[in-house]
Amino acid sequence: MTDYGNEKKVSASITFSLTLPEFLIAEVFDGIARLDCYLDAVELTVHPRSGIPLRLFRDTLGKVLFASLEEPLRLTRQSTISNVPLSESEFQALVNQVGSTFIGIAGVHRFLKYLRVPEPPPEIFNLLREIQDAFPDAGISKNETDVLLSETFNYGEIDLHTAIEWQLQQAKILKTMPGQETIVIILPYAQVSNPLMWTIISHEIGHFAEKYYSLGKKVWGRFSDVRRTRSQKERNSIGWKN
Repeated sequence: MTDYGNEKKVSASITFSLTLPEFLIAEVFDGIARLDCYLDAVELTVHPRSGIPLRLFRDTLGKVLFASLEEPLRLTRQSTISNVPLSESEFQALVNQVGSTFIGIAGVHRFLKYLRVPEPPPEIFNLLREIQDAFPDAGISKNETDVLLSETFNYGEIDLHTAIEWQLQQAKILKTMPGQETIVIILPYAQVSNPLMWTIISHEIGHFAEKYYSLGKKVWGRFSDVRRTRSQKERNSIGWKN
C-alpha cells in the first residue's frame, strides 16, 4: 500500500487543506462550474434564441462530465473515511478518469463558439487600462486594447494589426499596414467572468511589452543587479572571501 491518498497538502491553510486526489477533482469540478456559469450568462443575455443548444450543453455538463467524477469521488471519500491511502492502481485510475474529464471539458468548451456570445464585463477593460497606465515607461499606454473570447481553453495575446499586416504582405497586396500595434487579449469563454483569473491579463500584456519594447532584458538586468548585491552582502556577513 502506498501513500497516494496522503500526498503533501496542496495548501498550508488550516481552513483549506486538500490532498492531491482532492485537489485534482476540485480543479476539474471548477472547470465544470465555470462552464455552467458561462451558460447562465448566455441564457441571461441572449435567451431564448439559444434555448435548445443551452439544454444540450447543460445536459452534457450534468449527465456526462459531472457524472464521470462519481468514481474518483467514491475512491477519495472511501480513502478519507477509512483513513487508508489509495493504492497505486486506485490513484492511477483516479488520475486517468480526472484527466479524461478535463479533456472532455476542453472539448465541450470548443463548441461554445456556436452559442451567441455575451459581452465581457466592463471591469475587464478597466483593468486593461489600469495595467497600461501603471507602466508609463513601458510604451504600451498608447496602444489600443481589446478582449477576444475564444473557444480554446487557454489564454493568449495577439497583435491584431501586425497579424493582418503579415497576411496582406504574404498575399503581396501591400507592404505596410496603416495604424499601430493593437493588443488583443484572448480569454476562454468559461473564465471571462472569473476575476481570480484576470491577473493573467497582466502576464499576456507582458508578452506584448517584451515583444515590441524589449523590456525583459531591462527588468532581468535590474533583478540580476539586486541579486548580486544581496549575494555580496550575504557573503560579507559570514566573512566569505572571493
